[in-house]
Amino acid sequence: MVEQPGFGIKFDYKFDGLEASLAGTYKPANQFAFGYKGILVTNRVRVDVQPKTYYEKLTSLDLAKKWQNSHIGVSVIYNDPETPEYTTNYNSPVFQANTAVTPYIGLDFEPIDFELAGLFIEGGDIKEEGPDANSDRQPLTQKYLYNRAYQLTANYRADMSENLKIISSLQWREAEKNLLKTLKWKNIFHLRFLICRFLKNLLCCFQSL
Repeated sequence: MVEQPGFGIKFDYKFDGLEASLAGTYKPANQFAFGYKGILVTNRVRVDVQPKTYYEKLTSLDLAKKWQNSHIGVSVIYNDPETPEYTTNYNSPVFQANTAVTPYIGLDFEPIDFELAGLFIEGGDIKEEGPDANSDRQPLTQKYLYNRAYQLTANYRADMSENLKIISSLQWREAEKNLLKTLKWKNIFHLRFLICRFLKNLLCCFQSL
């Protein structure tokens, strides 16, 4: 368990369907940084890996406009990670700042709504320095699974009866890096009213005994 504090500040503005948010955060990163060194032991090489946590400074701006049956928006995040320190005999990662832009648009045709979103990350390259660092080799430390991605989501909501509600979601996601393609289908059935009525009747039965 690693406990490290973080802090942030956020300003929100809302008026006539327009929403804006500006935030700044200083927090530990969600990933570890890995330093390593190779040691020759007789006829084999032993690699010692040293994971470290590190902090990152985030500045984000969110803008959105909502209408009765549609919405559009964009989210921009500037991330400036701090490079952790290792001893000179370790190969270690060197982080660079990056900017992530996420535009999206949504349309609501009740009971079905659609949303199209994209993710575009500029910068954020990770290089290694140290006695065995090689620019032609992929760094041991990785931060983002992909830097270009697109997502299309369709949601269906329906009240099948007074006691049954259904939410169905179909999501397609595609990324350029590592050729990620996923299709996800999720269904949620709300039976809360039936359960509440069953528990109420069960309680009445116990009270009548």
